[in-house]
Amino acid sequence: MVDAGHSSGVTLTVPKSRHFVEVSGVSKIFADGESSTEALRDISFSFPRNRFVSLVGHSGCGKSTLLRIIAGLEQVTAGSLSVDGMTPDEFSHDRPFGFVFQDAGLLPWKTTLENIRLPLDVMRFETPLVREERARSYLRLARLDGFENRYPSQLSGGMRQRASIARSLCYRPEVLLMDEPFGALDDFTRREMSDELLRIYAEQQCSVFFVTHSLPEAVLLSDHVVVLKPRPGRVEAIIDIDLPRPRSANVRSSSEFRRYLDQLEEMIFGDGHA
Repeated sequence: MVDAGHSSGVTLTVPKSRHFVEVSGVSKIFADGESSTEALRDISFSFPRNRFVSLVGHSGCGKSTLLRIIAGLEQVTAGSLSVDGMTPDEFSHDRPFGFVFQDAGLLPWKTTLENIRLPLDVMRFETPLVREERARSYLRLARLDGFENRYPSQLSGGMRQRASIARSLCYRPEVLLMDEPFGALDDFTRREMSDELLRIYAEQQCSVFFVTHSLPEAVLLSDHVVVLKPRPGRVEAIIDIDLPRPRSANVRSSSEFRRYLDQLEEMIFGDGHA
C-alpha cells in the first residue's frame, strides 16, 4: 500500500486516519550552509496498531532518518506524520517511544537489573517495589534470570542486546523503534537474537519499526516490509508478509518464506536496481 502524491511545503496538519501510524508525503532535506542533501522524497505509508514493520534497502536510502522522523527526533521538510492521530511530539508526551539501537547502551556501572529498571526509575513510575517487580518480569522475559547482578562487561553481546530490549519494553511502549539492533553481532548470535525477538514480540505486542540490512531477518519478523530505494530515499514497494502468527523460527524452512525472500532479493539486488 503505497500512496502517491507530492507535497510542496511543511504542514502542521495531522491527517485523519483509521491507521495507527500514517506517513503522508514526507520529504527530508538536510541543509549545510550552501549545500543540501535530499535524504527522503515523498514517503507515504500507513499501518494499523501492533504491526511489525521492517525498513530495508541499500545504505543511504534513509532508513534511519525515517525512523528518527517517526520518533520526532527529526523534523520533516515536507509532508506530515501521525501516531494515533497525533504528532510524534504530542504522542510521546504521555506515551514515550521505546528505542533499541545497534549499541546496547547499557550503563557499565549498573547491574543488568538496574539497567532494565532505569527508565522506570527516571520516570519515578509507581513505587520502588513496583519498579523492581516490573523490571524482574522483563528480565525473565529476556531470559536473563540469574544474570540480574552481572555488569554489562560480564555479559555476552547477545545478552546485552536482550537487556537493552527488556529495558525498552519495561515501561510498555506502544511503539518500539529498532535501528539495526543486531548489526554488531556475529551471524550465529544475530540469528539467535532474531528468534528471541520473535518470541518476545509474541508475548509483548506493540507497534515495531525495525531497520535492518538482513532480508531473512525482515521476512522472519515482519508483518510488512517497506523497501526503500536510495538517493533520495523513496518507497519502492511494501511487501505484506502473510506467514501465520504466532510464528516460530522453523518458518525459515518453508517454501513461503523462500518465496518472500526471493521477491525481496530480486527487488533490491536485481538488474536495474542501484
